[in-house]
Amino acid sequence: MYSAIVYIEEIERAKFYSRFININILYITSNISVFLYLKFKRKLVWYIRKNICEEKYLNSDIVNSIEVKLGNLDRKEASKFYNLMYYKIKNIYKIYKFDTIFVWNGCKIGDFACAYFAKKYKIRIVYFEVANIPGKLFVDNQGTNKNSSIFINPEQLDYYNVENLQKYKKWKEEYLKIKYGKFILPQSKRTNKWKRAASAILNIIFIKLGIGVKNYIYYKNLKKIFSSNIKVKLSSNIDYKREKYVLVPLQVSDDTQVMINSDVGLKELIDYSYKYAKENSMKLVIKPHPAEQDNSILNYIYSINDTDGIVITNDNTMKLIKYSNYVITINSTVGLEALILDKPVKFLGYSFYSKFDKNRLVNYITSYLKEVDYFSNESIKFSDIF
Repeated sequence: MYSAIVYIEEIERAKFYSRFININILYITSNISVFLYLKFKRKLVWYIRKNICEEKYLNSDIVNSIEVKLGNLDRKEASKFYNLMYYKIKNIYKIYKFDTIFVWNGCKIGDFACAYFAKKYKIRIVYFEVANIPGKLFVDNQGTNKNSSIFINPEQLDYYNVENLQKYKKWKEEYLKIKYGKFILPQSKRTNKWKRAASAILNIIFIKLGIGVKNYIYYKNLKKIFSSNIKVKLSSNIDYKREKYVLVPLQVSDDTQVMINSDVGLKELIDYSYKYAKENSMKLVIKPHPAEQDNSILNYIYSINDTDGIVITNDNTMKLIKYSNYVITINSTVGLEALILDKPVKFLGYSFYSKFDKNRLVNYITSYLKEVDYFSNESIKFSDIF
């Protein structure tokens, strides 16, 4: 039977990986809540403690990790965690000789350590990410987003057959029925925020006691829960069927798609889009992300609310796409949805969606993405998805 090791920092992720069958999974975490949860579930798990690591494993790529990008860890702290993580993987490998490494997204310091270890010891690595399409999972052997195989080699999606097209048409019909209704992303129904706060506080206590390792996610969770945010005033509704407009669906400003997979931020996205809209005699319709916590971004949106030609709305996203003349985004699911609705889209980030034509879109949804629902409790056969 295959065996895999995975670094995780969320109980939700632990629940996902525990659904795999016909493969033994070993877990590493620096989150004491995750450690205790997996121990309770009788899983084989190791906790990354704050201790001295005599061996040094240098990796200049850690400056591109989400922890460093967000400023939650400086380079020295990031290097310490990277060394602890790599050292732990190396010691576990001496005993268990796992043949696969699972990585979620690939943007955290722990993920960098996993990826380097896999490369050095020639171990199979598998990257996962939510596809944001109901019942679909992103799985790749090179990475996610700009590091994925389909960003580097999109030609692999060029294979086309009639069966895929018919399958896509049926899928699209059902998908649009869901999306035009009151669809709520499963991500928005995640763990209760007070449970996350309790987990964050527990981890911070362990860090203060000199046991745990500093990790950005704990402080980030507390900041989101206890911060007071500006309420963005929405504009009066416009006649979408009559007005010509550019749609800009905003992502969360500290999302990995913005921080890691783009050279522009939300302000630059808005400025670029407003200029484009004016030059083409169209209005600019902006939909803020409901989970945005950065007051500097919310302040900026608030400040341009009364600008001529700009509309701030919280209307149904699919409706906004349907009547738009153009969609501009960084690298969001809304951009993919615009392609599904045959709308012209401009991606300002490093998005493999920007390399899609109709055939690639069809094959990406029907063949490339795996038929796995991240939010269900059904078992997953590793042999069926990779």
